[in-house]
Amino acid sequence: MLLAAGIAAALTPPRREPQPAARTAPGPAAEGAAASTVVATLPGRDASRPKLVRARVGDLLELTVRVSRPDTVELGGLGEVQAADPDTPASFSVVVDRTGRFDVLQLGTGRVLGRLELAAA
Repeated sequence: MLLAAGIAAALTPPRREPQPAARTAPGPAAEGAAASTVVATLPGRDASRPKLVRARVGDLLELTVRVSRPDTVELGGLGEVQAADPDTPASFSVVVDRTGRFDVLQLGTGRVLGRLELAAA
């Protein structure tokens, strides 16, 4: 009987304690306003024209930037720079903390891949 209890215990999956839900801290949004997540990919379908991406102060900007050859991508005015290549796009996750219009640049070619229009909350 002891052997049967040992086998049953070995075959029973371990009990797991429930994990608390993940919580995200709110961004620096205006008081009473909820921040949003803005998800965008550049250069979009029509790569001949820079795509405009709009967000507000306090929003979380999740931006993926695809390039056709290895290069460096910069979010002008935001101080964010990342390397990218055709297999690994640049991936930015930024809480918007200022207003203005900023170019997304492919530094090696000087090409403007898109524009960020960041407005007040």
